[in-house]
Amino acid sequence: MDFKNLQNESLSYIICYLQRNFKLYCEKCLKPYKLTNGLYFYLIYINKNRNCSLNDISTEFEVDKAHTTRTISRLEQDGYIEKIQNPNDSRAFQLRVTDKGEEVLGDIKNIFSKWDSNIKKEFLDEEYKELVKKLHTVKDIKATVEEE
Repeated sequence: MDFKNLQNESLSYIICYLQRNFKLYCEKCLKPYKLTNGLYFYLIYINKNRNCSLNDISTEFEVDKAHTTRTISRLEQDGYIEKIQNPNDSRAFQLRVTDKGEEVLGDIKNIFSKWDSNIKKEFLDEEYKELVKKLHTVKDIKATVEEE
């Protein structure tokens, strides 16, 4: 691949650019909540996987337990989640989203929807659905690459 044409021909470049653009957009929108990039994904995961553990999160996000512990502590300090003692193991905790966290999740959903709508308006409905379908295919290739 010619690096002069990287911006026009490289899917990797486009994905990196989109990811950075989305990250900056979310950071700006979520600044009042003190939610930096990444924290909101933990909040979304905990909401979808009620009573999950720190270990579950570390496994899902493929990060070390120390990183997960720091992230969860930050969300807990800000009042977005709470730790509940696991009834089956007194040494472990389950995580739940608080009412404050639920409110923020509603705003996150709106922020994501606004981002999507901004992109969607550039496409016909069928084109947009096809784009999303193809991007899911690209996303799922990750497992194939790791297995090689």
